[in-house]
Amino acid sequence: MMKRKFKDILFPLVISGLWGVGVFFVSSKMTHGFPFASILFYSLIFGGITGIFSICVRTGISLERALIVGLLAGFIYSLVSPISPLFASILVGVCIGAGLGKDSGKVLNFLYRFLRVIKGVLLFPIFIFSGDLVSQFVFGIFNSSFIVWFIWGLLIFLTIYITCAPFLDSHKSDGDRETKGMLDEFKRESQCILKEISRL
Repeated sequence: MMKRKFKDILFPLVISGLWGVGVFFVSSKMTHGFPFASILFYSLIFGGITGIFSICVRTGISLERALIVGLLAGFIYSLVSPISPLFASILVGVCIGAGLGKDSGKVLNFLYRFLRVIKGVLLFPIFIFSGDLVSQFVFGIFNSSFIVWFIWGLLIFLTIYITCAPFLDSHKSDGDRETKGMLDEFKRESQCILKEISRL
């Protein structure tokens, strides 16, 4: 099960890493000529990766919604992180957890959304701070910002995936299909029995 899920996310992981490198390269060229490039940097990072998540992972989330949530999360992080990186990562976790999720009815939607928010609040600070340590270590060895931002792209996608991927939803839908099939079979058998009784 876990091996299959890893194969499913391997391609979007690599694409997210390449997206991080691409955004870093473009923003490094625009920093001197465009005063708001530093503010848009994290918005582009998060917006692109949430878009990749929406396209590559079957969650039922529209691409437009994923892009808006990612752009907003990146914008919040760019504004708050100079003051408090920890609080900024918590806000990003709340934004991602609440914004990326398929509606499942009023009660279930609230429960799933609450669960995703809790996961986001816990996971994003851990991944961001551990990513900072890993990136410093990698930069000290390779002295390459491209490798650093490739790793950041991987980590951001992985955090979004763990926070929002419908692990429980998929099992639930499989169970619902199996239950519905059993009920349909029981209904058909009951109808056949009633027909035989009516004939007798």
